[in-house]
Amino acid sequence: MATQASLELAQQLFVAYYGRPADAAGQEFWAEEIDANGGDASAIINLFGTSAEFEARFGDLTNEELVNNLYQQLFGRDAEQAGLDFYVGELEAGNTTLAAIALEILTGAQNGDADAVAKKVAAAQEFTDLAGDAYVGNDAAEIAKDFLSGVDADTVVDDLDVQGVVDTLPDSEEPSDPGETFVLTEGRDVLTGTDADDTFTGLVGQNQDGAVSNALSTGDLIDGGEGRDKIEASMILDNEVDHGNSLGPRPNTQNVEEVYIEALESVTLDATRMENVEEFWADFGRGDFTVNNVNLQGSNLNITKDVTFGIKDTQFDTDFTATFDSQSLLRAPEEAANSQLQIRIADVSTQTPETPLANVSVTLGFELGGQEFVLEDVVSTDGSYQGLVEAIDAALAAQGLGDLQVTLSDPYTQVTVAGNTVDLPFTAQEILVTDPNGQEFGQVDFTQAAIESVPGGFLVAGNAEPVDPTVTSNLIETNLVLDNAGRGSIAGDVRIGGESNSEIGVERFNVTVDRGSKIASLAQTISNSDELEEIHIDSTGADGSLYVGAVDSDLNLIDATAFEGAELSIGEGTAVSDLVSFNSAGSDTDVTFVADYDGNGRASDAQAFTINTGSGDDSITADLTGTSTSTSTTASLTVNSTGGDNVVTLSSDDTEANEATVVLGSGDDTVTGGATHLTASTGGGNDTVYAENTGDKALAQLAAGSTYLAEAGAGTATAVNGSQVLNGRTVQVTVAMPEEGPTVAADSFVDGFEVTAEIQAANGVLTTERDLYEAAARAINEDPVVSKLVQATVDSNGNLNVQYLVDGVTVAAEQMVQVEVLGDWADLSTANQNNIVEALQEQYQDSDIDATDVGNLYDAVNTLEDFAEATATLGTDATTLGVNTVNAGAGDDVVVLSSNDATVDTLVFDQGGFGNDTIVHYNDAAGGDVLDFTAWLDNVTSASGSTDSQQRVATSLVDQTAGLGAIGENDVVVTQLEEIDGSTAAAVEFDSLTTTQLLEALNTGGSGAAAAANFVGNIQKSIVMVENFDGTDGNLGEYKVYEVSYNIADGEFTAASLVGVTDFGDSLNVGVMDDTNVA
Repeated sequence: MATQASLELAQQLFVAYYGRPADAAGQEFWAEEIDANGGDASAIINLFGTSAEFEARFGDLTNEELVNNLYQQLFGRDAEQAGLDFYVGELEAGNTTLAAIALEILTGAQNGDADAVAKKVAAAQEFTDLAGDAYVGNDAAEIAKDFLSGVDADTVVDDLDVQGVVDTLPDSEEPSDPGETFVLTEGRDVLTGTDADDTFTGLVGQNQDGAVSNALSTGDLIDGGEGRDKIEASMILDNEVDHGNSLGPRPNTQNVEEVYIEALESVTLDATRMENVEEFWADFGRGDFTVNNVNLQGSNLNITKDVTFGIKDTQFDTDFTATFDSQSLLRAPEEAANSQLQIRIADVSTQTPETPLANVSVTLGFELGGQEFVLEDVVSTDGSYQGLVEAIDAALAAQGLGDLQVTLSDPYTQVTVAGNTVDLPFTAQEILVTDPNGQEFGQVDFTQAAIESVPGGFLVAGNAEPVDPTVTSNLIETNLVLDNAGRGSIAGDVRIGGESNSEIGVERFNVTVDRGSKIASLAQTISNSDELEEIHIDSTGADGSLYVGAVDSDLNLIDATAFEGAELSIGEGTAVSDLVSFNSAGSDTDVTFVADYDGNGRASDAQAFTINTGSGDDSITADLTGTSTSTSTTASLTVNSTGGDNVVTLSSDDTEANEATVVLGSGDDTVTGGATHLTASTGGGNDTVYAENTGDKALAQLAAGSTYLAEAGAGTATAVNGSQVLNGRTVQVTVAMPEEGPTVAADSFVDGFEVTAEIQAANGVLTTERDLYEAAARAINEDPVVSKLVQATVDSNGNLNVQYLVDGVTVAAEQMVQVEVLGDWADLSTANQNNIVEALQEQYQDSDIDATDVGNLYDAVNTLEDFAEATATLGTDATTLGVNTVNAGAGDDVVVLSSNDATVDTLVFDQGGFGNDTIVHYNDAAGGDVLDFTAWLDNVTSASGSTDSQQRVATSLVDQTAGLGAIGENDVVVTQLEEIDGSTAAAVEFDSLTTTQLLEALNTGGSGAAAAANFVGNIQKSIVMVENFDGTDGNLGEYKVYEVSYNIADGEFTAASLVGVTDFGDSLNVGVMDDTNVA
């Protein structure tokens, strides 16, 4: 029995090194080891730190991550930089081990850190004591680790519900009963196992004749007996001596549950006479492995799902194929184990189709298990259908119904309202509530209500009804475990299904990933390729990542909601074709998904496709084309993601301009709409939206040998030129955007977007023209806005090339990019002036070069105004007719609208503020693009005075660039800083303009317009856009946007708030715009 002191120290080591409570057996073992070494943990610490658990959980981390993880596990915080650098240095130098570092950090804890350790160790010990023998296995370890991670210095240990956590531990597997190991020979083996867990080993080897042959082969008779038995064998093809034909080995086995085959060449195992096999594994193979005629012979096998296939440690490009005989393709019988409640809700009157449930509250009542439940006023967490799933799930859990499962189901785009079929402006999805215990739902009551009143009325189609469990049919399923498949490379194709003459196949794959795996494809066998309907992916053990290059087409579902790996990639080899629903919602996995949707040949009600992901950094690429067989409905796609930095790239080559809706969370997202009808809502974060962007992109070039920089030199050294005196100066680059006519030349603060960078000499003090161009390229590429519009490089010939990332028409010799050098000689310190002069004197061996001449040259360069011009690569406008709606949400966003002026795009400014937004390709002509402020401008009229008769006042555009005037309800007013400054007592500046100053200007120079007839309320709302131009200077095209309130009773403007800043690159042409340009 170990001493108490050593037991406590062992617990501390588990907490520090593994981040979890000790299991009882492990604590006792290591405590006894510590006692055996006189209580000195340092004597055993390196042995303690060497384990399969450590490799599985932490083996992929860098040294910095490993050391920092120790601090997180012990103290719940990151390491100080000094300590992190020290320990990483010691670790990399080989002076210590990570386990020894853990012990040192543990024993050195002080103050708050010591309190955190004490609380964690106390909580861990209580967990160990309560869990006892139930604390076994990887899943239990993860639960224990999650529990302990929530304990810190502020935790009251006595308040923890440790028993509640222990109760969630999974049932431990039955302990193994080791049996004997039987070695197969090259001859016919007849073997019978014991009542324990036996292993039959058969390795390919050389026989006495010098030939290489199988040990597990045709003619072997193996009976595993009782227990759980397995075969471990390497394999090549059997050979007929007389005829030289190759045969697939066909052994006879009974009561052997697991078979592991290492394929040394392309080999087929004939499983016709192999009974009771629950698992077939390709194990460490270097050749393709096929197992055919898989059957359900044996009392332990009843349905196809009882058989599992595994791929473990196989090499690059090794295929795996498994085929069932036709009689073994069996589904589970229908049973009442999946009683379900189906919910359908669609807000036909929504004003935000990108978040279609934002204004809907639902109340759901039902009877289950003899009890009545009511979920009142349930509201989607983010306005999406996945958000409603999360809200219903939380409401059920609050009523003790956490075991019920809430999932998204079939999408739909039409509803029936008052006997009329209505096309929805979004893709709705059914929601299923499932009781896995099989209780039936009854007495269902479902109502919905508007959160905010809707002008014109709230129109919703919604209902909930129980799904009779007896009509729920199970699919034919089988299981696949992937464990280091490909060994870091991509393993080959995986095909599982029926034999070639089977008329049915496997309909659902259940894929479980242990260590990270990569496979080229996952599909049915060729003869059953149209049978597969669903793929479900989850994790176990090491929770590795998964790459699947391709899958079968026309699947209904890929469900990865239970997948816990860091990365999931599907479709990078071949795009996934016509998958109805991809779902990884709720996970934090980084998803890469490539898809191809074609509605041609599909029914009208089969045109809606959906992609739902969680909070990871996702990359989604999809091509969307086609229309239904009846031509009444085009294919549509809805993409929902709850967070992360996502990249969504869409394309279409259809004239139908298929509808795509993209709703993203709070990350920094990039969305490209291609030729779709894009509706995008990108939430918080600094987002980039290319609404269409299918035209050609221009290339502008500033050639080497600028005439401005070749200006005459200083002193007698005429070779000295302006390019040599740029070190430490600032280069300012102005990038103009392609426009509807010939582009106006880039002109700083007049037309284009400005960026700057410091010019740095590559060698010494004196610079070259290339140094200037490199600085200009750096200014472009490092700017968070302009780098989304263009990318710059300096080629081997010294030319500055600016490649546009946005489309738009250009013509040859247009001055697209302006390069200017800023700074005066007088601004330099005397020391810096002397450094330049001395460097030039030394360079040219000319002492006559003096500060006056160099200063004149220096100041002459600051007049540089050279242009990169459009070259043979010219831009063109888009020709597609997609109509786009973009709501970039909060954050500093870049939005590139369609360059095709024949289309109308809408830019939605959301309630709550929208940051600093950069807008490209806004068509500021009457009937052109729309600035939508309806979230801010909500004034209504009511002819009867009732809510039902309320009508929103149409938005009007008011041009006050020449002077302030009357402002009415729901007006969008465009003015300039010059007009604001002219109506205030004190001078105002754009950067520091306050709402108080704005109200003073409006009350002095402006007025409230007469309210419309039947106006509701006393406050007239308006939007005032103030351009950054004071009559002389500024930054044309940049506007501060304010929400302004006018109190009719008081006769004055009483409130204003800055809601965001927009930069269009140049001034809005308000004189030719009209009310069609605002909403």
